[in-house]
Amino acid sequence: MKFIKTFSLRNLDGAADKALARFAQTRAEPPKGVTLLGRWYCADMSMGFELLESDDVTALNEFAARWLDVFEMSIVPVVEDAELVEVMGRLRN
Repeated sequence: MKFIKTFSLRNLDGAADKALARFAQTRAEPPKGVTLLGRWYCADMSMGFELLESDDVTALNEFAARWLDVFEMSIVPVVEDAELVEVMGRLRN
């Protein structure tokens, strides 16, 4: 299953420095069971987005927990156009 993770820096003293240091050290690689398909940042650097793939909610929890001290985030399941069209087609029959 695919998920979109959105994240933005918490408004705390030192959060940006802490996040940058951790990213430089870890490259924010996800744990086993989570595949990072892409990562994007807003032009103003106010927030970012990741496309993740996983069948392991616990691994997604672990990935989020590593960054909760510096980022506010949400992780929501998403489907692609073809999947949505298939579902909508089944509902019409």
